[in-house]
Amino acid sequence: MTATVEPGDVAAHTRPNLFEIDLGAISELTRHIRSHVGKAVTIFAALKCNAYGFGLVPVARTVLAAGADALSMVDPANAIELRRSGITAPILAVSYTHLTLPTILRV
Repeated sequence: MTATVEPGDVAAHTRPNLFEIDLGAISELTRHIRSHVGKAVTIFAALKCNAYGFGLVPVARTVLAAGADALSMVDPANAIELRRSGITAPILAVSYTHLTLPTILRV
């Protein structure tokens, strides 16, 4: 018997991927960077695209606890999500936004 796959059959085209994110490894790497550059250097952890798919809020909390001073990202919506989750560290949004400063501050 031959299985046929229809072009619109999404289930037949997906691959069962599993990613295990080791926050301990992310923490260790951040501490290593901090020990290498010293306390006089400001570390901005780049967390674009949902922390590269690893989970924005958990990774942000991990790198900040391990020695990062600030966070940077492309999407202002990610910055808003971090603020709503209680993260108060400085955030650099490195992109254009149509939002005005008063609109951002109200969020």
